[in-house]
Amino acid sequence: MITVNGDVIKHLDDGNFIIYMADGTITYSDKRRGFWYTISLAGIVRERKIKNRIIKDEQVKLSS
Repeated sequence: MITVNGDVIKHLDDGNFIIYMADGTITYSDKRRGFWYTISLAGIVRERKIKNRIIKDEQVKLSS
């Protein structure tokens, strides 16, 4: 699915989602573990646990 903002939402067979945002950010879910992961354009990883509303930012940038 493509949103009006240009984001692409991909629904996976296992019930998870991958969202490719127009600004280069990627967000994906792991419903089995209850996590959402967001990787910014700068390579910063943000992990959000859905059940406990815990937000954790990784300080290490991903290399590409």
